[in-house]
Amino acid sequence: TGFTPQTPAYRDAIEKTDARIGRLLTALSQRPTRTSEHWTVIITTDHGGTRFGHGARIKACRQIFVFAMGDDVIPGELRCPVNQADITPTILDLLGIKDDRVSDGVVL
Repeated sequence: TGFTPQTPAYRDAIEKTDARIGRLLTALSQRPTRTSEHWTVIITTDHGGTRFGHGARIKACRQIFVFAMGDDVIPGELRCPVNQADITPTILDLLGIKDDRVSDGVVL
């Protein structure tokens, strides 16, 4: 249906996904054993698009949305641009795994 908030189906999908994420985060925070658990949640998109295209080498198609919440996440705004290649090294870093062969991205 396209990559534009003017498209009702696109906007509806975003709203439904937002509600699902909200339920997930609420459920995690309300776990009876939460204080003894260690959680990190990273939510990201595949990549963006414009109208009906999504493969162009332009900012709208190349940058991604990233939201992170958890015990090891320092609140604040991420540096821009955030790239898909940054996700894997960030997750590995949070897990304490050091492997420079994985990606050309950087730890967020």
